[in-house]
Amino acid sequence: ELLKIDKDLSVLSVPCPLLAHLVEEGLEDTEIAINACKMYMSKFDNTLIDTLILSCTHYPFLKNVIRSVTGQDVNILEQGPIVAIKTIDYLDRNRDIELRLSKKSQIRLFTSDQPERLRKLGSKYFTGDLTNIRKVGLSDGGRFVLVNKCR
Repeated sequence: ELLKIDKDLSVLSVPCPLLAHLVEEGLEDTEIAINACKMYMSKFDNTLIDTLILSCTHYPFLKNVIRSVTGQDVNILEQGPIVAIKTIDYLDRNRDIELRLSKKSQIRLFTSDQPERLRKLGSKYFTGDLTNIRKVGLSDGGRFVLVNKCR
């Protein structure tokens, strides 16, 4: 999708399966997390990286650690704000959707881990109700997507 926007981009993707588990264990601000990020980032030695996309919902919780590994010159993007902006834009262009939306708000949480674990650790990240949690299966362990504009 990025190459559709700009064919001169060089896009690299690295699987980072340990990172989501570190967040789920509450270890995002530890030496273990720093070493894991260094290990994954070392796969890009001698590669000029100008943008790093955090393409897993867990990765923003590691943003400070990732920043300490990448340095200040790398632009770090997380999906949350991007998805929110795109959703607002979509809803603004499709006003009829609001007519079909329920006015009874409900928060449902989904996890690929045990719901009890999310209840225990979730209060660290989420201030809302943590009772409506459903376990789901996921096939992808998460990835960093690195974007570099070719010069």
